[in-house]
Amino acid sequence: IARAQAAWPILIRTARRRSKISYSELCGAIGLHPRAASYLLNVIHQYCLIYELPPLVALAVSKSSKIPGEGYTVTSRGGVSYEAALQEVYDFDWPDRVPNFSLVGTAQRHKSTVVKSSRMKS
Repeated sequence: IARAQAAWPILIRTARRRSKISYSELCGAIGLHPRAASYLLNVIHQYCLIYELPPLVALAVSKSSKIPGEGYTVTSRGGVSYEAALQEVYDFDWPDRVPNFSLVGTAQRHKSTVVKSSRMKS
């Protein structure tokens, strides 16, 4: 959660510049190896899903291909749907405040409980 909180303002600045950021740049800015990107980006992705925000994680890309890696599942990794997602991220009025990502786990557990209990009633 702390890593996602550290990455959030970097992604927000990137969105405001209407740019992308490589996994190595993002992780380097917060003192992590690029392989750690998937973990912190997953937390951010879940937060964006829960609060119906544009997919901020679309900004994080491979340095060589300039598109998200295989773990990116918001849209296709290239093409029209990815470009539309980027545009949505760029156009959104992102707040300066860093979110409380601990709510992500709570919301996910609540969703899981609701789904399980609704299946049990069927």
